[in-house]
Amino acid sequence: MKAGAILDVNYCALALAILNSKFTVERALGYICGDIDISKRATRKDITSLDIEDMIKMRSQNKTYREIAEIYGIEETAIFNRIKRYKKVVIKS
Repeated sequence: MKAGAILDVNYCALALAILNSKFTVERALGYICGDIDISKRATRKDITSLDIEDMIKMRSQNKTYREIAEIYGIEETAIFNRIKRYKKVVIKS
């Protein structure tokens, strides 16, 4: 893929994330590249530690657990529990 094409894909992902609050930049990029199917719910394997860090950032920006859950396609309680577990592990380290 040429550098210009990569840049275009990155700009498209950024635009998608800005225009649609259901996407983070990473999820938008995955969607554009075909790595993420947004029609199905996310599984445990789909959510990475970077996603959880994004969830924490979204919470600090006053997004509700419901809003974050809609973005990732998982339950609100799953968002709460993942953030709680992640913080516990990071604090221990």
